[in-house]
Amino acid sequence: MTTRSPHSSPRGPNRRVVLVAGIAVLVIALGIWVFGGSVAHSSRVDETFTVARGNLRISFVETGAIRSEKPISIMAQLEGQNTILKLLPEGTYVKEGDVIAELDASNIVERRQQEQMAMAKARAAYVQAKEAYDIQRNINDSLIKAAELDAEFADKDLEKYRDGDWPQQQRDAQGDIAIADEELKRAIDRSQWSEKLAANGYISDSELEADRLAVKKRTLDLELAKGKARVLEAYTNPKELKRLQASAEEKKADLERVKQRAAAMLAQTDADLKAKEEANELEKIRLDKWEDQFKKATIHAPASGMVVYATTNPSSRSSSRTESPIQEGANVRENEVIVTLPDLSKMIADVKVHESALDRVKKGQPAIVTVDALPSEPFHGKVNRVALLPDAQSSWLNPDLKVYTTEIRLAGDTSMLRPGMSCSVEIVADDLTDVLYVPVQSVQPRDNEHVAFVVGAGGVPEPRAGEVGEHNEEFVVITKGLAEGDRVLLAPPPPPEESKTVPRPGGSSVQPIPRDGVEPDVDSAEPDDGAGRDAGAKPKKKHSKTPKKSSHKSTAPKPAQTQEDPNQNGNSQTGSNDGNH
Repeated sequence: MTTRSPHSSPRGPNRRVVLVAGIAVLVIALGIWVFGGSVAHSSRVDETFTVARGNLRISFVETGAIRSEKPISIMAQLEGQNTILKLLPEGTYVKEGDVIAELDASNIVERRQQEQMAMAKARAAYVQAKEAYDIQRNINDSLIKAAELDAEFADKDLEKYRDGDWPQQQRDAQGDIAIADEELKRAIDRSQWSEKLAANGYISDSELEADRLAVKKRTLDLELAKGKARVLEAYTNPKELKRLQASAEEKKADLERVKQRAAAMLAQTDADLKAKEEANELEKIRLDKWEDQFKKATIHAPASGMVVYATTNPSSRSSSRTESPIQEGANVRENEVIVTLPDLSKMIADVKVHESALDRVKKGQPAIVTVDALPSEPFHGKVNRVALLPDAQSSWLNPDLKVYTTEIRLAGDTSMLRPGMSCSVEIVADDLTDVLYVPVQSVQPRDNEHVAFVVGAGGVPEPRAGEVGEHNEEFVVITKGLAEGDRVLLAPPPPPEESKTVPRPGGSSVQPIPRDGVEPDVDSAEPDDGAGRDAGAKPKKKHSKTPKKSSHKSTAPKPAQTQEDPNQNGNSQTGSNDGNH
């Protein structure tokens, strides 16, 4: 028997050649099977595969093209139409900041000088207006502070009289009344004592009369003190209080008037300042515009890369220009692409994935990219993005074909790659370890089950039902029903004339496989889930292709001859993944 790797799958441009050769072998085998009778039966029994255990890579291969992940289009940004004075040769490698081209800017120099003079005048007027504004603001601050002090002093005078002067005057008046009352009492006592002394002849009548006059005088003093207190309470205090209150209110009103006049004057100077400032900004914008235009006359590389002329790059929107090609002396318009600068350090492989395999592609999956121009140097990468909608161009060319653009971001040194190179991409869905596997054509679907023909005692094939797992283009994982070392046929044997049943686990049985193919009868099959698979069953590959080199090893023995079932679609997986099928 020959040896066969479980990781092998067709790759690159030989894929279709292998497919055509496989179809030819299938046609020949079909003829032998139909017309060969017992010879075909004997041949099929010899074509076996020993159930192996080992590692299995789940992957599929698509073709695509290389492009830069972030190509940069460099456009002419001078207004109007200008002439290219200098231009680097195409294919030159440049670094960020290197000069790529120079455009004629003679008409910009004069405009820039005019704007510089206008800018100087506008700047002087703005400075003068700003100084006037600052002076007016200082004057306003002084006037407002003086008015605030006057209002504050008026409030203090009112507070001083109400809380200080008036209570003190009240106390003085009450003190005068108390003293006068006390003096009156003393005068009355003295007069009464004098009356007694005069009756006994101890004092003269003049002395007695003097004491009587003292009583009258003290009585008048008491009345005067009480009258003074009444005047102070009824007239003097209300008058002084209202005067001070009016003065405080007037000072507050003066403060508000000063603030309003200051605000009006400041607003006037501020309006003049803003007008001068806007004029200055306008002139600055104009000058900056011409300064920017003058700088844009010299075109620098925004990043490192290789110079590609716009008329050479077919993806450039300027490639359809009918004027002279991009070269020194040519005229270019504003926003017209002059050169493109692909970043060769970050490359992407674009492939088209068929809708039937879309659920197997996830962001972050590893991929191996083989470029046709560098077949001996494979590149590694990861799935970066899967389009949400099918490719519009492919759908327009073939409405029945639904493929989704998938980006593979390449890792490592990609400087030797060029945009547009053809490539073959192997997307690795999973790497299984320690699993049982058989060729996909050895397992046939039947009534929601999968049947393989195991070579029993005496070399007689016996049908055996089992369960399958993941699969690639050549092998399928066996999860139940087969054991390591079992020999299975690569294709079902021709059925005998009379019907036989296939035993199932538990004593049930399945119907024999019809002679005209491996697919079950449409009428007896379970309902399809809409994706070409039996409901409840996992998809399987039913073809074998020329193996490719792989770093994975398998200890499984290989059959001496590989042959697909004649009625099995040998392109069930690759055909669904290749946008050209």
